[in-house]
Amino acid sequence: SDLTEEGNEVLNGADPKLVIRRGQPFNIKIPFNRKYDTKQDDLRLVFEFGKEAKETNGSKVEFILSDKDIAGEWGAKIDNASGNSLTVTVFTPPDCYVGKWK
Repeated sequence: SDLTEEGNEVLNGADPKLVIRRGQPFNIKIPFNRKYDTKQDDLRLVFEFGKEAKETNGSKVEFILSDKDIAGEWGAKIDNASGNSLTVTVFTPPDCYVGKWK
Protein backbone atom coordinates (compact mmCIF):
# COMPACT_ATOMS: atom_id res chain seq x y z
CA SER A 1 0.00 0.00 0.00
CA ASP A 2 0.98 3.65 -0.45
CA LEU A 3 0.13 6.89 1.31
CA THR A 4 -1.27 9.90 -0.51
CA GLU A 5 0.04 13.40 0.16
CA GLU A 6 -2.74 13.82 2.74
CA GLY A 7 -1.72 10.60 4.53
CA ASN A 8 -4.58 8.41 3.27
CA GLU A 9 -3.68 4.80 2.64
CA VAL A 10 -4.54 3.43 -0.78
CA LEU A 11 -4.22 -0.19 -1.79
CA ASN A 12 -2.38 -1.26 -4.92
CA GLY A 13 -3.02 -4.41 -6.87
CA ALA A 14 -5.77 -6.16 -8.76
CA ASP A 15 -8.63 -4.95 -6.52
CA PRO A 16 -7.90 -1.38 -5.39
CA LYS A 17 -10.36 0.22 -2.93
CA LEU A 18 -11.71 3.75 -3.02
CA VAL A 19 -10.70 5.66 0.11
CA ILE A 20 -12.39 9.00 0.67
CA ARG A 21 -12.61 11.59 3.43
CA ARG A 22 -15.90 12.52 5.06
CA GLY A 23 -17.23 15.81 3.76
CA GLN A 24 -15.13 15.62 0.59
CA PRO A 25 -16.61 14.98 -2.87
CA PHE A 26 -15.46 12.04 -4.98
CA ASN A 27 -15.99 11.01 -8.62
CA ILE A 28 -17.34 7.75 -9.99
CA LYS A 29 -17.78 6.60 -13.59
CA ILE A 30 -21.00 4.69 -14.28
CA PRO A 31 -21.30 2.60 -17.49
CA PHE A 32 -24.70 1.99 -19.13
CA ASN A 33 -25.86 -0.19 -22.01
CA ARG A 34 -26.99 2.95 -23.89
CA LYS A 35 -26.53 6.70 -23.85
CA TYR A 36 -27.94 8.41 -20.71
CA ASP A 37 -30.74 10.86 -21.57
CA THR A 38 -31.13 13.60 -18.94
CA LYS A 39 -34.66 14.38 -20.17
CA GLN A 40 -35.89 10.79 -20.05
CA ASP A 41 -33.72 8.97 -17.49
CA ASP A 42 -33.59 9.36 -13.72
CA LEU A 43 -30.61 8.03 -11.80
CA ARG A 44 -30.98 7.22 -8.11
CA LEU A 45 -27.91 6.42 -6.00
CA VAL A 46 -28.14 4.28 -2.86
CA PHE A 47 -25.35 3.98 -0.28
CA GLU A 48 -25.61 1.52 2.62
CA PHE A 49 -23.48 0.98 5.71
CA GLY A 50 -23.64 -2.16 7.84
CA LYS A 51 -25.76 -5.31 7.71
CA GLU A 52 -29.15 -3.74 8.45
CA ALA A 53 -28.89 -0.29 6.85
CA LYS A 54 -31.76 2.10 7.62
CA GLU A 55 -32.50 5.64 6.51
CA THR A 56 -33.76 6.46 10.02
CA ASN A 57 -30.31 6.07 11.61
CA GLY A 58 -28.26 7.44 8.69
CA SER A 59 -26.78 4.08 7.64
CA LYS A 60 -28.68 4.18 4.33
CA VAL A 61 -28.97 7.17 2.01
CA GLU A 62 -30.83 7.38 -1.26
CA PHE A 63 -30.99 10.35 -3.63
CA ILE A 64 -31.35 11.35 -7.26
CA LEU A 65 -28.88 13.40 -9.27
CA SER A 66 -29.10 17.16 -8.84
CA ASP A 67 -27.16 20.23 -9.94
CA LYS A 68 -26.96 21.44 -6.34
CA ASP A 69 -24.24 20.85 -3.78
CA ILE A 70 -25.91 21.48 -0.44
CA ALA A 71 -23.24 21.86 2.23
CA GLY A 72 -23.23 19.06 4.79
CA GLU A 73 -25.62 16.76 2.88
CA TRP A 74 -25.40 13.77 0.57
CA GLY A 75 -25.88 14.56 -3.12
CA ALA A 76 -24.56 13.98 -6.62
CA LYS A 77 -24.30 15.73 -9.97
CA ILE A 78 -23.28 14.77 -13.49
CA ASP A 79 -19.84 16.09 -14.41
CA ASN A 80 -19.54 14.50 -17.83
CA ALA A 81 -21.63 12.37 -20.16
CA SER A 82 -19.57 10.58 -22.76
CA GLY A 83 -20.92 7.78 -24.94
CA ASN A 84 -22.61 5.21 -22.72
CA SER A 85 -21.15 6.41 -19.43
CA LEU A 86 -21.49 9.18 -16.88
CA THR A 87 -18.90 10.69 -14.60
CA VAL A 88 -20.68 11.71 -11.41
CA THR A 89 -19.43 13.74 -8.44
CA VAL A 90 -20.82 12.48 -5.13
CA PHE A 91 -20.98 14.84 -2.14
CA THR A 92 -20.77 13.43 1.38
CA PRO A 93 -21.58 15.06 4.72
CA PRO A 94 -18.78 15.59 7.24
CA ASP A 95 -20.67 13.58 9.87
CA CYS A 96 -21.42 10.39 7.90
CA TYR A 97 -20.41 7.00 9.32
CA VAL A 98 -16.79 5.91 8.91
CA GLY A 99 -16.40 2.46 7.41
CA LYS A 100 -17.19 0.36 4.35
CA TRP A 101 -20.16 1.67 2.35
CA LYS A 102 -21.72 -0.30 -0.50
